[in-house]
Amino acid sequence: MAAMAFPLLGRFIKNEKLRWIPVGIALAGMIPTIIWTIRTHPNQYVYFNETVGGVKGAFGYYDIDYYQNSSLQCAQWVRAHAKRLPDRKIVIASNMQGFDHYLGKDTSWIRWYYVRYNDRHRKEWDYYIGYSRYVLPSNYNQDIGHSPMLYMW
Repeated sequence: MAAMAFPLLGRFIKNEKLRWIPVGIALAGMIPTIIWTIRTHPNQYVYFNETVGGVKGAFGYYDIDYYQNSSLQCAQWVRAHAKRLPDRKIVIASNMQGFDHYLGKDTSWIRWYYVRYNDRHRKEWDYYIGYSRYVLPSNYNQDIGHSPMLYMW
């Protein structure tokens, strides 16, 4: 309905040359969203309007990466940046179901297992990759006296 309103508003403008103004305003208003969509591909489905502060403002109040789409990028980051250890495998823990799918080919130097977010301090790991579903916002940045958390989306 909003899309139909802009051409209707144009009918109230008598000057033929100025009738494009409402449509131009609507298109200009879409520019930040279009830029954001291009910059965040393939994670554009996590978009939140700037009236709530975008993704940063929505974090802690809404599920951001509810489909765990970022798990592929996390696995790619680990493969590109994690240092291989000569005496043992790197241990990755995650609360993302199916994360092992993205590390399946790298079992010679990486070991992965699922651990609930609230149980992560009870296990040994080198990297913890998590997402915010089922985690209370007050727990997001807790220091667990262990290896650093790689990613919280």
